[in-house]
Amino acid sequence: MDDWMLYQITEDPAYLRSFRVKRAVRAAAMGGSLGAIGVFSTALMSSSVTSKGLTGELMPRWIPRRAAGFGLLCGTISAVISWQNTAYLKDTFMLAPGVNSSRHESPEVSGGGASESGSTAGPGSGKGPVPTV
Repeated sequence: MDDWMLYQITEDPAYLRSFRVKRAVRAAAMGGSLGAIGVFSTALMSSSVTSKGLTGELMPRWIPRRAAGFGLLCGTISAVISWQNTAYLKDTFMLAPGVNSSRHESPEVSGGGASESGSTAGPGSGKGPVPTV
């Protein structure tokens, strides 16, 4: 089982944190590698090919440093964005159909069956739970 499933079962925040860290590291690796490849390929295309053909130096010495720096920057940005995008997962539980747990009910579901105007909530009214048969 992965950390997200264990968080769903146990509600232990350590599993959620582990899930978010793994997801951020994966995003950092992908974003950093794409950034480095982009800088590397762009620099090679613009520096080594001229109108006279290949220049004497196939790869300038500054390309690996610049690609590594930009890869680190892109990886950091990707990790931060991934970490922020998974913040909404706290207290989000996906329950199987038919599971009725009091700790997962929303306040409007446990608030009662009648609205303020005195009419009862029914199917399609948008107020309260749909009665089951």
